[in-house]
Amino acid sequence: MFCGLGASAALFPLQDARLAQIDQWLGFNWVAFVEVANSSALASWLLVKAYQSTAAVLVGTILWFCISGQGNRLAEFLALLCVTSIGIAIGMMILPAAGAYSYYHPPLASYENFGVGRGNVALRSR
Repeated sequence: MFCGLGASAALFPLQDARLAQIDQWLGFNWVAFVEVANSSALASWLLVKAYQSTAAVLVGTILWFCISGQGNRLAEFLALLCVTSIGIAIGMMILPAAGAYSYYHPPLASYENFGVGRGNVALRSR
């Protein structure tokens, strides 16, 4: 939610084209990546499960550090979580984007294994 606030307070217009140029400069083809991942039932399943497990892993990590008495590790983890969240929110304010699906408009067949009900919140409105 915090990062969503950062995106809604964006300082600039949507930067999807600029982000696509950066991807191209880095040699990353987002559309090809989605199509390759979608073509493998295992890869798409693993990616969806990884996305869905984010909250459980976060809570599990915090609980593990608490239960195992690793207070220093817990403090380090929470500090990194806060710094990362702030960095992402600032990045979303500077480079707001509608997202790759909105920018590239790939056909449903190229991401059907990631579609509605598969865990990707961004796709639920499609």
